[in-house]
Amino acid sequence: MTDMANLPASGLPTQWLVLGETKSGKTTFAAALERILGAHGPVGVYEAGSWVRRGFAHTPQAQQYTDEFDPAFKNALTEFALTALRANPLVSFEAYEAWAQATKPEVAVIVGIRNPDDFIRVTQRAQRSVVLRLEPARKHTGALGQLEKGLEVIDAYLAWKESLGFPQLSLVPVSRDLIFASDEQISTHLRPHFAPAPSSAQTL
Repeated sequence: MTDMANLPASGLPTQWLVLGETKSGKTTFAAALERILGAHGPVGVYEAGSWVRRGFAHTPQAQQYTDEFDPAFKNALTEFALTALRANPLVSFEAYEAWAQATKPEVAVIVGIRNPDDFIRVTQRAQRSVVLRLEPARKHTGALGQLEKGLEVIDAYLAWKESLGFPQLSLVPVSRDLIFASDEQISTHLRPHFAPAPSSAQTL
């Protein structure tokens, strides 16, 4: 198998998507992934919810919260996102596209997509995507719970794509133990996905 340290950037999958529920360890795992992939070149990291936090920070409601881990804050943030998405279903993807056009990363780590529409659009624009699905965490309630049901739709979509054998989209389950493992252990787990996928006429 190809070793990461000896693989040129052009040989890597172009996108790595870290998916998981709130508080599942996405940020921790994405940081390790950035270090591993960055061993041989720059890596762009995009937080899928960054546009929501930026927008919500300028609302009067945001001043009510001082703890970003407060469930009430999470639900208020989610309600803000849902209102924006109802007004413009493309708002989240447009924020991602603006980032991608501005940074033009050769290798990208995208963290926290929950919207199935966004997931499909983002994976369609890449030559190859590796999806790192973190072990499901506890279920959330309220607006956040409703939004995170999108992950169930993404899981079903991934299972369907995998059953068809599409090489442009690879699914890698990530256990709780692996999330907090050493970079070396994570690298070993991911090594089968470092090499380019076989060429195929199929598209996502």
